[in-house]
Amino acid sequence: ETRGALQRALVDLTPDTDPRMCRKVGAALGELACAANEWPVAAEALEQAARGAAAAVASRGSRAGRFQEMTQSGNVFRWAAYALIRTGSPVRALEILELGRAREIALWLRGEVVHLQPLKDAKEMLWQQYVNLRGRIDAAERIGVGVANPGLAEAVGQLAETQDEIRRQPGFRQFLQPPSMQELVHDLPVGETIAYPVTSPSGSAWLLVNPDNAQPAATVDLPSLTSKAIFDAIASVNPETGVTAGYLTQQAFAGTALDHEIARAQAVLGPALMEPLARALRMAGATSVCLVPIGVL
Repeated sequence: ETRGALQRALVDLTPDTDPRMCRKVGAALGELACAANEWPVAAEALEQAARGAAAAVASRGSRAGRFQEMTQSGNVFRWAAYALIRTGSPVRALEILELGRAREIALWLRGEVVHLQPLKDAKEMLWQQYVNLRGRIDAAERIGVGVANPGLAEAVGQLAETQDEIRRQPGFRQFLQPPSMQELVHDLPVGETIAYPVTSPSGSAWLLVNPDNAQPAATVDLPSLTSKAIFDAIASVNPETGVTAGYLTQQAFAGTALDHEIARAQAVLGPALMEPLARALRMAGATSVCLVPIGVL
């Protein structure tokens, strides 16, 4: 019954109509589908949740507001990417992964600096309209006005319309948009492979990107390596006190404690995570690799 209600709700909830509820409902449905190994349902729901999360970030006028939205998104981008990998859609998985990566969010947060000067030079009226709306939203958020405030909601809606209008202008189609697969790999050196470890509660996989190959995105399946197993390898939680210790905490290790924690992590991450990657790279004839650690890794 819960799953059916979530599926019905997600029909009308889109990143445009209600990005936050789209994120929440899509993530809940995706989690249920992942637990049942129903990967097409999980991939569709989590991809919608991820796009809702990205839209929620973009709707906020201030840097603080956008960071706040990101904290609400949790692991939805990574879980969506894993579900897409399981359905045989590595290119879409890569695009969703990059949509949510901290590097891309950081680019969005300062992206206006890059994008606004060309806009001002080409369409000063649109530039002024955009800057004024951003200023209104930023000022409202600084004084604690909530996103449900009618005046703020109106300004956010007008900002979205203004962005759409800007993107209709010649040369501005990608205004503040995340990169496509082609843009992500455009400047990769010959022989270079990018490797993303995509982890989830259901299992993990390496997502390999190499534009030299006929298939620019490939995967290395790690079905037995869950995000919990990774966390347990680099952290330990005292059940009585709730205090977290281990390599993850980066605390001041005394004596041989650091060596012990590295060995404990290596015992899991060496054979389960790194050796399958090394074998895949050797078989592909890769000459160099760039590792992009994600999540707790």
